[in-house]
Amino acid sequence: MIRTKKHPVKYYAFLAFMAGFWTLLGLLLVFVAFGEPTPNDFGVADLIICLFGVCLLALAFVMVRSYARNVPVITLSEQRICFDDQCYDLADIHRVSLTGKVPFKFVINTQKEGGQISFKGGNKRYIYDDFYFNLWQVKLFLKKKIIEQEHDFALSDIEVDQPADGVIGQLEKFKGHVWASYRGILFFVVVVLMIGTLLDSKDVISWFGFFVLLVFLPLWFLLNTWLMHYFALNGKYLVIRNQLAFWRREVFEVSNIEEVVFESSSEAPNSMRVITKDFKHVKYFGATLSTKTWEKLVKRLSKTSIRVRNEADF
Repeated sequence: MIRTKKHPVKYYAFLAFMAGFWTLLGLLLVFVAFGEPTPNDFGVADLIICLFGVCLLALAFVMVRSYARNVPVITLSEQRICFDDQCYDLADIHRVSLTGKVPFKFVINTQKEGGQISFKGGNKRYIYDDFYFNLWQVKLFLKKKIIEQEHDFALSDIEVDQPADGVIGQLEKFKGHVWASYRGILFFVVVVLMIGTLLDSKDVISWFGFFVLLVFLPLWFLLNTWLMHYFALNGKYLVIRNQLAFWRREVFEVSNIEEVVFESSSEAPNSMRVITKDFKHVKYFGATLSTKTWEKLVKRLSKTSIRVRNEADF
């Protein structure tokens, strides 16, 4: 039996942070609106502030409820699949789509990477990659059992080797310039300003100094390394490296990649999602890559055996 686990960061931590933020902000606005003890002082502006606070509280409640409904615990056996307490027979599955964007119902409906299971009678259930820790097991089971009609199989994940550079061979790089990108310039400007402020201060050894050196700058570095990847490719390997953490390297064999998805977002840089044949996935942001470099990477990957899905704004 397979039972999904919700992701500790992408589901629980994210939901707790966002719902907590809207709740605290909503309560703050309500307290501000009723801050004056005299009822006659409660005017139109206070009413608007109060209503806005109530809306934020409602948003927090709707968010928790929507995520709980959209991301149920999935239990899968040889004969049935259950989404929390709602169960279906595997024999009633009409169609399975294991990759692609699927609708996510919230205040404003959005699209998220996941899969779709259609049942006889018209019922549909959506599953979302980012919110589960082990959804790949469900997808691999459905692929073997439903799509390929296999009856004797094992859910084994792909062992990823990290060969040396000499084994990988010559690579074509798709890389941006840190000093020529907005994100790279912003990173170094903030670092220089913070260190310059500390050096200019007479009291370097202080709580502020410790906070900057031990908390802010390390977190700032981690955030920007998360956003600054670049890519290299040949006929056998796809290599992901990092502009700031230059020692980091991840290698995928082209033959083990199911699909590559290029994505754009208004809140983050362009990114590339790598989905392996066991349906594990990793998303890499490339904040320093220009539009032309992204376009070249799409064209180059399209010439390999990898299925390419370009959903980005380039």
